[in-house]
Amino acid sequence: MPSDDLPRRIEATAARLEAWCRENKHWVSADGRVREATAAELVGMSAGTLRNRRCALNPVMAFYLAGGRVTYRIEDVATWLEGWRIECHSM
Repeated sequence: MPSDDLPRRIEATAARLEAWCRENKHWVSADGRVREATAAELVGMSAGTLRNRRCALNPVMAFYLAGGRVTYRIEDVATWLEGWRIECHSM
């Protein structure tokens, strides 16, 4: 997909991430949020690293805190992943 098609890429990535979460029996809220450990797994880092970045006020992505639980929207995870995407084109 062309790089100017970021919204569609984010939407497609979010759909794949949500499908993976559900297939692997990870909790997904009605509004598309996942627990911190799941978000960390989706982006390829440990939950501790994700937590440390959040606590150091250098969060990797937006997070939500409710009832003492930290959750991340799947769409925010997809946005972060697509933001780091580098496209290589063959010559």
